[in-house]
Amino acid sequence: MMDELSILIVEDDLIQSTRLKIDLSLLGHKTTYVANDGLEALKIIEAEKIDLIFCDINMPKMDGIKFLLQLSEIDNSLGVVIVTAVEDDISELTVNICSLLNFKYHTLLRKSDIKSKLLESIDGFHNQIQEERNHQTPPQLTLSDVRCAFLNKNIINHYQPKVLFSNNTLVAVEALARVKHEDLGTLSPISFIECMEENDMMDELFFVVLNNAVKEVAAYHYDISVSINMTQGNLEIPNVCDQIIDVCALHDFSHHKLTLELTESHAYQNNPTALATLARLRIHGFKLSIDDFGTGYASLDKLLDLPFTEMKVDRRFISDLPSKPKYQALVKMLLQVANSLEMNTVVEGVEDMATWNILKELGFEQCQGYFTGAPVPLEKLHNCLSKSVVILDNT
Repeated sequence: MMDELSILIVEDDLIQSTRLKIDLSLLGHKTTYVANDGLEALKIIEAEKIDLIFCDINMPKMDGIKFLLQLSEIDNSLGVVIVTAVEDDISELTVNICSLLNFKYHTLLRKSDIKSKLLESIDGFHNQIQEERNHQTPPQLTLSDVRCAFLNKNIINHYQPKVLFSNNTLVAVEALARVKHEDLGTLSPISFIECMEENDMMDELFFVVLNNAVKEVAAYHYDISVSINMTQGNLEIPNVCDQIIDVCALHDFSHHKLTLELTESHAYQNNPTALATLARLRIHGFKLSIDDFGTGYASLDKLLDLPFTEMKVDRRFISDLPSKPKYQALVKMLLQVANSLEMNTVVEGVEDMATWNILKELGFEQCQGYFTGAPVPLEKLHNCLSKSVVILDNT
């Protein structure tokens, strides 16, 4: 049984607010207040304890957006459901504003969907509260912990699969750093990357991940490629290209099977040493990927200046893709740009069949996301892939 919520409806249309109040009452929420505009709503919030607000956007005296801006300065621990009939771009922008204002919960409920999706919006708020109660802050490793991890070779790789949209075949993996801790188990970068960045350990981490990746993928019994992340600082390491070549030679690993991924922000700092490294890597047959494309400050003309072979579309453009026509248009445009520059395409953050189908139909090449497989040790990769994914034998 869900806890009863104290709810505030901010709506200037008396018929709409009355219908919504009745619907909420039928769901067991009897404590419901109604305000005709933002000014009246602020007065109610000062006098009453409110858990969740159903807020229209277009109202007299004080519109919903101005109300939310002022409310965030008073109390952003409330949940907010935007209930509106205005066009999609404005309503979605309002939800994004709620996110930037750090409201505990925020979602969109179109007035035409109130009957069918009201319970879903309330359940989402309850689930958010439950997640917060269950959430444990990830542990943070100390500098001593990180040094011990390097010394004891407790920095390991997990690998997330990259799968072809065309035939569900596993063709590559991305190597992702993890730390094995005696008491805390296997830790993701959120527990150690900040410490490494603050103490100039990112170069050391790069070479550990590189050596692990090349050694393990070279010995893997299926023929796949691997990608690893590279920072601006890594690009500026003296003779880093030669060191990468040496690692590949040690394990008899083909250069064309190794991709170096650079985030968009790192890829556009015009340092001569970094640019020379990029050029040399391509000369020697390594592939270069621009990661998180579309989230940084780069202009498209930079793709013409630098020798990238792959574009990775960031997950922020993929979230809720089936319900966002504008995002579908945007990723289609990114695909057209990549195709015109003869770049391979990888889409991150794919988590459901509907999104997979849209991206496949558009013509993207590779999928990377929990829908096809989570990051795992390489020896467990085969068992952790989605059942639809095929691995081709190395023959």
